[in-house]
Amino acid sequence: MIYFHFNQFLSQLRQRSKNYLDQKGTRWYGKCVGCYQVVVFPENEELKEAFERYIRYVIGSNCGLWIITEPVSESDVKSIWKKVLEEKNTRPLLFIRLTDSFISSFKLLEKVIERGDIWRPIDSKVAIAEILKNLIRQEKKITNPFNELEQKYREIKKWFNNSLNLDQDCHTFLSNMRKVEASCLFRAEIGHGEGTSSDSFQSSVKLQIYDFLRAKVLRKKEKLKVLFIDNNPDRELKTIDERFTKIVNKNEAPQKVLNVLKEGFKLIDSQLYIRDSDFKDLDFKELYRELEKKVREPVSEDTVIPCKEIKDNGAITVNVSLKDLDMALIDIALGKEQEVDGIDFVNILRELRPELPAFILSMHTDYAIVKSAFSRGCDFYIPKNQVFSIPYVYDAYIDEIGEVVRFIKEKELRRSLLGNIRYWHFKKQFLWFGDKCYHMIDHGFAHAKDNWEMTNNILPPLLRSGILKEEYECGVNSDELIYAFSMAIWLHDIGHKGNRHYGEPHLIRDTHGIISGELILSQGHYFGIKEVWPKAKEFNAFYENLIFPVGDQRKPVTQLLLEQLKRKRTDKPEKNKQEKRLTITEMIALFSIYHKGNTPLTEKDYYNLKERGKFIPLDLFENSDRTQPIIPLERILVEIGDDEFSEHFLALVALFRFIDGIDIHITRVGDPNEEALKKWVIQRDLEYNLDRLKELVRKMALQTSKELQPLFVKNFYLDVREKIENGASLAINRLANEFRVFFKSYEDAALLEEYLMLVNYCYFLKAQPGHFKLHAAVEKINVQYIESRSFCFTLYTPHEKGYLEKHKIFEVGKEEETLYDRLIDGNRCYILRELIEGERYLKNFIKYVEIKLKSSSTDSTDLEIGKPVSWPSK
Repeated sequence: MIYFHFNQFLSQLRQRSKNYLDQKGTRWYGKCVGCYQVVVFPENEELKEAFERYIRYVIGSNCGLWIITEPVSESDVKSIWKKVLEEKNTRPLLFIRLTDSFISSFKLLEKVIERGDIWRPIDSKVAIAEILKNLIRQEKKITNPFNELEQKYREIKKWFNNSLNLDQDCHTFLSNMRKVEASCLFRAEIGHGEGTSSDSFQSSVKLQIYDFLRAKVLRKKEKLKVLFIDNNPDRELKTIDERFTKIVNKNEAPQKVLNVLKEGFKLIDSQLYIRDSDFKDLDFKELYRELEKKVREPVSEDTVIPCKEIKDNGAITVNVSLKDLDMALIDIALGKEQEVDGIDFVNILRELRPELPAFILSMHTDYAIVKSAFSRGCDFYIPKNQVFSIPYVYDAYIDEIGEVVRFIKEKELRRSLLGNIRYWHFKKQFLWFGDKCYHMIDHGFAHAKDNWEMTNNILPPLLRSGILKEEYECGVNSDELIYAFSMAIWLHDIGHKGNRHYGEPHLIRDTHGIISGELILSQGHYFGIKEVWPKAKEFNAFYENLIFPVGDQRKPVTQLLLEQLKRKRTDKPEKNKQEKRLTITEMIALFSIYHKGNTPLTEKDYYNLKERGKFIPLDLFENSDRTQPIIPLERILVEIGDDEFSEHFLALVALFRFIDGIDIHITRVGDPNEEALKKWVIQRDLEYNLDRLKELVRKMALQTSKELQPLFVKNFYLDVREKIENGASLAINRLANEFRVFFKSYEDAALLEEYLMLVNYCYFLKAQPGHFKLHAAVEKINVQYIESRSFCFTLYTPHEKGYLEKHKIFEVGKEEETLYDRLIDGNRCYILRELIEGERYLKNFIKYVEIKLKSSSTDSTDLEIGKPVSWPSK
């Protein structure tokens, strides 16, 4: 349903049988549809015509909804909402605003809207046909959260006296608070700036009540189990902040922190557990020591702590398993004689159960204490005078981690992803230690974090549009795919460590995705990968501790993946249909192996890469031999026997490549000192590797006749070095063909492999200063989801057009280009190239992309540079 002015709405209800209406000389077009009516208002002529065309020629009599396109006042919306409740409406809701000044009252339900239950407010540029088609498809009936929310709000109002000014109804209160929050620069993820005045404190409490109610809307049927560690949970509110005494109603309100938490978690149907100082036989110090012992042991499934389970009529003592908890709140001060404090527990719980978010909840707001808490590892610090916000803290934290997490419905997978990301945030070197390509553009934590943020900009709206099936014929479900995709975003570059076969930077650079896949398969237990398919452990065991390539036949990781699927498929297929599938670990490995552009997704891609002179690693060929068949990703997926899954997985890999490929960002370069030092190191490394190239060519030349040696050295060293130093275009494949004129045996093929990789690496090193300029030219990338699987990418550069046109970069196999060309040229824009590279599969997920470049320099106010670039081209 789509609503506008209430009086006109009522008028239409009374005149449902009429098809044409006139009011004040304006013609309204309407059509009866079942027991509802479709009505279009002519405030915006272009929009009106779009509605009319779609209603007239497409919808026919297959849908019942009201369409109204004008903005409304707050009172109008409230009145309409009440009318909807009276009619017990169960159809989806859609609000369209046409003026920038109008703020939807239902913005407060943004989180619910994003999860697909209620349509988000949109502007007039939206594609009407797409909205209505999606609206028609939505079969799930929604329930209105406002009835229960209104009742709870009336109860909360009784907790406070008139000084808090809560006389308005729930609808108006939520609407007003949403506006206040939007205008509050001091609003953090959780907690509200309270200032020192009574007015600012009252505003803070109102926003806390807003969080309190919002938690109810968000939680739905998903209950939380929450642990509260505090030596004095019965502390009264007035002892935390005396300003509570001026606004709290003593006769109605919960007077203690524990009671506020009890009411809050009861509201969202969640369970609160308390660990206080009453447990004399196992005080906080002893409890900490017990947990510390667990850290040194293998992860235990039964790490339990005794605590009190809060009930309506009191509390009972129970043992709670840490693996069952969703969140822990811990006071920073646990008693003078305890020798441990809340930060100690936050850190030990993160080591023991990283999937369990543990936050400090303290009455102390002193700067030194807060600073110390963060320096010691706290990731959320919540003052106790923000206690009414606590039921919302879990959702605030999930939003901070990444919205994609919300789309994983399987609790164990969601908790695993949450825990891994949290762990990697605090142990940034765990995944990326031993980086042997340290002088390249950053491929460590900062890059993975940028990719994760971009994933959270792009993937959620696509998932809401239904790009994935709930479950595929092969048995893989959407939760597993989203989880594997997300894990690979963080793990795909861990191969920079190298392996026994590739140990030097020039070897690792082109094969690090393959090395990442090998690590994930053979050492997956180190990376916190969770499997939910019962047979997964059995199949993953095949790869454990393998050293690649395997055996005398030198089988690469891609060949083993292919053969594993063949075994599953041919082993009594009539009884083992569900075994024709990938494990989550295998999917993460495949995302990583095929994330680079030199790994073909299809056989056609392979020939295109060869034609363009791209270096393709040996690990993509059977038996690590270029004379043997290529193993593109499509060839592996075909063995599963589920065409739809294969198509969607290939599209996800293409999307993965796109996200990884567009991460050009100044943070990957570092500050000017870092950049200058890296450039110096790179130049020395280039000189060193050119000397290595000279020595390698000299040794190879000795295997030719004396007459050919001078020509060999000229062709393969002198000419190549000159091209590298001058940044001239270099065709790797042509070198390979010339090489084969001199050498044809298998041993020589291995020599050629090393030579080509070293040449490629030297060329890459020479190009690095240009890459630094390219990354330094992009301050940020803003991603806006337009509608209908369409996006607008806006690049912000600190430079102006003249600078971008002056500075040039080059890459192996490509002509020299300017920064301007690479950022926004209609044919050479790097984002456009990534889209074209993956177009065969990306078009299944993304319909349209517009790319803009704006200058953020002080001399120009977001001045647009060049013309926007679009894909597919118009």
